[in-house]
Amino acid sequence: MWFKKQISPLLQFVFSRKYPQKIPNIGYLDSENPGVNWGLIQPLHLSDFILMEENFTNQSETPQTLTLERPALGFLMETARWGKFMAIVSFVGLGLLVLLGIFYSAFISSLAGGELDELPASISGAVGLVYVLMAVLFFFPVLYLYRFSVKIQSSIRSKTTEEFTHALSNLKSLFKFMGIYTVVILAIYALVLFGVMLGAAFI
Repeated sequence: MWFKKQISPLLQFVFSRKYPQKIPNIGYLDSENPGVNWGLIQPLHLSDFILMEENFTNQSETPQTLTLERPALGFLMETARWGKFMAIVSFVGLGLLVLLGIFYSAFISSLAGGELDELPASISGAVGLVYVLMAVLFFFPVLYLYRFSVKIQSSIRSKTTEEFTHALSNLKSLFKFMGIYTVVILAIYALVLFGVMLGAAFI
């Protein structure tokens, strides 16, 4: 009975699931340290070890950064040069497209007033308007390409993060515009194909 009374608090301490938990003073069981107050000791559970491991992991982790080395910067500079060249050529082509629309409208109008009286006068304006609208539509992706090329070159030379981010933003806008344009064109093709098949079925 005496042994059971002495060892029972220790067993309750070891197998207890309550946290924190204190046990009575059984320091006299330790012959080497008779003055130790075991009532201040608290049990540790598996969750405590997991928490300590997570804290150690979070403290040991260092933030990772993306670094562009010299070959990558060279690739970007070459891409920017070709992009700038393509943008300038595209600007010239869009200007010629607008002029073509204007001259085509004027040419058709002159034919409609002379040799081709049966040709509706509205066709000349419609054809010219189509050319102008195409030039306006493709002006925006060309502008995004030009801005990307200029900003990339400037950011690499000056080593500024803000301009580099702005350049990537224009590149994102370019691909987003072309993606939406592709989806619209594919949808139009699908509708035309469906209309042709539907018309052929009823003929």
